[in-house]
Amino acid sequence: MTLRIEPLSDICGAEVHGIDVTRPLAPGDAAAIEAAFNRHKVLVFRRQPMTARQLADFSAHFGELQVHVQLAYQHHEVPEVVRMTNRKADGSFDEVGASRGAAPRTRHGWHSDLSFERAPAKATLMQSIEIPDRGGNTCFSNTHLAYRALPEDLKRRLDGLQAEFVYGQAKRNAHAAKAAEALWGAAKTGTVAVHPVIARHPATGEPGIYVNPYTTQSILGIPEDESEAIIERLADEMESLAYRWEHVWSVGDTLMWDNRGTLMHSGRIDYPLDQARRAARGLPPGRGVGRGLTPGQHAARAACDRLVHHFAVDARGAERIGGARRKDARGPRGFLVIGREGGMDVRKLRRIVGRLAGEAHPCCALRFVNEARRVRGIEPHAIHRVDARLARG
Repeated sequence: MTLRIEPLSDICGAEVHGIDVTRPLAPGDAAAIEAAFNRHKVLVFRRQPMTARQLADFSAHFGELQVHVQLAYQHHEVPEVVRMTNRKADGSFDEVGASRGAAPRTRHGWHSDLSFERAPAKATLMQSIEIPDRGGNTCFSNTHLAYRALPEDLKRRLDGLQAEFVYGQAKRNAHAAKAAEALWGAAKTGTVAVHPVIARHPATGEPGIYVNPYTTQSILGIPEDESEAIIERLADEMESLAYRWEHVWSVGDTLMWDNRGTLMHSGRIDYPLDQARRAARGLPPGRGVGRGLTPGQHAARAACDRLVHHFAVDARGAERIGGARRKDARGPRGFLVIGREGGMDVRKLRRIVGRLAGEAHPCCALRFVNEARRVRGIEPHAIHRVDARLARG
């Protein structure tokens, strides 16, 4: 068989012909699929049923699989595969399971998988096992196209903003909160990360909307009402039919979709609730939107940026002592900064703040004196405590 890629729409989506997903891929075929994936964002492999083991093996062609936080739905024989089901063990409707990545209206369900983790998934591969007789499609929104359509002033406002993504303690979205009820242990509090509002795809360079109505809690560093207005505005944009395509499932279909910042997806809860909708999926990791931060790390980084601004105001007048640049912040601020390379920059100060008070650093050192007070709302000793984790990565 010869591999062939058939585009399904101008928005996203292509069907892959000429391969057997139950067998190992030839290196050339794997590379061709990867290239098509980068171009079309969603790939369809029709009517080729796989076991959980085969799905994991096929998915692993695109990266070693990461285990999903929903351990309650973990496959009992292949832990890197997670079950997607709307049925409980007794056959009754499972509202928690049905709410995982889905909503009655896509407007409330758009999301990108594992955006609440510091290292989100590169891709999701999901195979249909059982489908209802109608409904239950998976819908996609091309958020690169949606971003391109935004007004230029809004693009400028979004540039550089960061957002908090939450799962275990989701409050903003009722469907995400319902799905999170099945989380165990640390996943209830540890599924939170900070990522850019606008992400740039690592393979194509395309910018795309990354915040979403399902897992985004808030946009950081701006007033709460503005954050809410922006999230709603961007959700409205990705809901537009101009950027949408959806897949109508058949048993044995496998979808492979992109999670790296230019695509959102949502399942539909619009099927008869007395009918089963079951699937299995694997999630290859990879270089996606970039390694995110915890909220504490983001707060520390923002504090560092403000400190850099504070110390940079009179850098030109800093006194040179023995080849080092020294500047004392006078008055109640009480900081001492030494830069051995002729000046401060954000990356240096971030490294410094992550060290214990008074500890030397090869490039420079920052010492918080005991009488230091707040600087522009920043308590330096508090920055130390939260940012020690940042230095450790």
